[in-house]
Amino acid sequence: MLKNKIIFLICSLSTLLGQFNLSSRYHTFDEIVEKLDYWNSEYGEIQNPIYHQEIIGYSTNDNLPIWAIKISDNADLNEDEPRVLILGMCHAEEIYGIEIAMSLIEQLLNDQSFLEDLEIWVIPTYNPEGLRVVHGYIENEVDTIQDVSFRKNKRDVNQNQEFDFNSLVEAGSDSDGVDLNRNFGFNWVFGDTAYALDGGCGDYVSHYDYYKGAAPFSESETQAIRDFAIEKSFLLSIAYHSSRSGCVSERVIYPWLWEETKKSPDYEVIKNLGEEIASLIPKENEALAYHVAPSSRPRGNAHDWFYTETGCIQYLIEVGTDNMQSNDTLIIEDTIDRNMEGLEYLLHRAAGTYYDNQTPQKFQITGIVKDAVSGQIVQDAIVNIVELNGKMLKDRKTNEFGRYHRLLKQATYNLEVAAYGYQKYYYFFIPSGSVVLNHDVELIPLDQYNLTIDIIDESDADFVNLSLTDMFGEYNYTLNEGINILQFYPGEYQLTILPQEEGMFFPIKSSLFFDNDTTIEFTLNTTELFLYEDFSSLDGWTIQSGAWQIQNEKLVSQAGLNYDSNEHIKITKDFYFGDSLPRNAILKLNVGYEVEWDFDTIKYQLTNNNNKHLINYWSSQNWDLHEEYYQFPMYIGDNQLSIEIISDSTVNFRGLKLDDLTIWIDNHSPLHNKANQLIPENYYISQNYPNPFNPVTEIEFNIPHRNQVFLSIYNIRGENVLDLINGEIFNSGTYRYSIDASVLSSGIYFYKINTEYWTETKKMLLIK
Repeated sequence: MLKNKIIFLICSLSTLLGQFNLSSRYHTFDEIVEKLDYWNSEYGEIQNPIYHQEIIGYSTNDNLPIWAIKISDNADLNEDEPRVLILGMCHAEEIYGIEIAMSLIEQLLNDQSFLEDLEIWVIPTYNPEGLRVVHGYIENEVDTIQDVSFRKNKRDVNQNQEFDFNSLVEAGSDSDGVDLNRNFGFNWVFGDTAYALDGGCGDYVSHYDYYKGAAPFSESETQAIRDFAIEKSFLLSIAYHSSRSGCVSERVIYPWLWEETKKSPDYEVIKNLGEEIASLIPKENEALAYHVAPSSRPRGNAHDWFYTETGCIQYLIEVGTDNMQSNDTLIIEDTIDRNMEGLEYLLHRAAGTYYDNQTPQKFQITGIVKDAVSGQIVQDAIVNIVELNGKMLKDRKTNEFGRYHRLLKQATYNLEVAAYGYQKYYYFFIPSGSVVLNHDVELIPLDQYNLTIDIIDESDADFVNLSLTDMFGEYNYTLNEGINILQFYPGEYQLTILPQEEGMFFPIKSSLFFDNDTTIEFTLNTTELFLYEDFSSLDGWTIQSGAWQIQNEKLVSQAGLNYDSNEHIKITKDFYFGDSLPRNAILKLNVGYEVEWDFDTIKYQLTNNNNKHLINYWSSQNWDLHEEYYQFPMYIGDNQLSIEIISDSTVNFRGLKLDDLTIWIDNHSPLHNKANQLIPENYYISQNYPNPFNPVTEIEFNIPHRNQVFLSIYNIRGENVLDLINGEIFNSGTYRYSIDASVLSSGIYFYKINTEYWTETKKMLLIK
């Protein structure tokens, strides 16, 4: 009876799906699993295996496994080799990528030439439930499920406990499901909301198909890929897609050139390799190679996230044409074969090996970071190529072998290596196109010193919370009244002392630099609430420029999603401070902010009798509401607190949301705490304005204490082209500086400021 029932279901499925049947050349999900199990028995469960498979996660709705396949010599071992990731399918209907991925595994198992130099991971699909929808199946022995144009997973978006999809042979209008390629956390906010209509391409439209999900990484499929990518530290990757519209078919896409002006920090490196890969993949119907282009809009794409979060350069390759599910076996095989050329080239670039008499340009640096005394490897050391850095990039760190690896182009570079408890390491180098540069690093350990903090409590606090933060992390302690001895490595830290209950004593916030045993005395002074703003209205605030407004009892910088380009928007609050002496003040913000890294700025400033004191600035992103504290002097008389956003010509983000603002006043004079080691915390250099410019632009910088200053301009090759300030001594204060670039040609430049304890670099664009 069971056998007859199975035969009946198969016949019913064939009849019901009829014209929607796909070529048997395409692998269904069950066929993928069956093939993987076969390979595992043949190549994995043997002595000296070259095959390994594991489940890295499960799908959101149907809990189907997501398989990752490792092909390498000694596949059962974790070896010090460059890692490459191939993602066969993300979008359900884009099934060519599965066939390329499966064919790659087959080829590598039969031709093992790569296996000594690389660790290659292949994920045939991370959308198994979407793949099943495309091929078709019977659910609950009753419902027929098939949509050959289905793109997403099976997330129940409308929460009606049913899977709602469009069974007609047309794209779009599948009301359930999330586009997994839009569900990654980098710039996720700019993707499509649920049921967004598609503008289409010619006669092609696909409504609802690009829904980004309820939150970044809301889907278990993207969580699995995220965790796997962070764990493995891949060097290079390809994610295969197919353009069902044909509008963006047969092309290689890479991170990024947003709005045709803003390049990713590694843009030239990424672009060069993308062009080389594309040139090796012929088009299906033309005597031309694949087109190559950077992604142009920030919207939560996987390849942008891979690059920013992990350092892995991922290429999104759109294979096939608008016949991306062709039932012609010859076309399927031809599509696979043509794409293998570009894929193999990428593998050679990662391995640093030759390819069919074509020489992938090496231009790589790699090495192992060790402790100079013990010889032990240093894992998670921060390895930075100064010329290829940007605030949107997470720290590039050494892996579990202490290994770092960076792809480069022909240029000169500065390598910086930093690890907690070690002296920072610097190395200037010029990479070679013919050989991979191997440069091991030995870091010199630092001695720890005693940091003695003497707490004098005039507020009856039971204890205080101390936070010290540096580039490696945050260190939290609970301190009691009297002597507290901590041990730290020398360096510069941000120091914060907060009460367990707000208002119990005056908070302390400053920078701390020490390089020997150091004792600091802090008196916990009583405090006075001077100003509290909950933003129930804008009463008392003056909008100087821009569209500031109150939304849900929060101050926001604009009504829409993004602030505008080329704007200097400003809101101010005037108040009078009538005490007989200047006082220390603390500004507490419950805030979220998001501006374009390296280009746009949010600035808090206090003005008193035309004297300006920069309280703080941001040129990065931290959009979740959180508390921040900033110490500044409150002067006698009329004061004005200003909040400003300064933007350049393109690429705008969400700006500012401010839930509440509080100013506390120290009941003692600003000199009450006797800590000579304390450095005012606000080094700052603004983005130049205007930007782009021709030929004159202005910057503003803040020096918190007397310092020797160097300010120079560099071209994109890292060459110093103009010295603006060459070692002059500046007293503490805020300075405006006019840059005249009339002697320079049009292009992208970097301006860099250096002092004894601080350096910062920003980009600017000169257009003549």
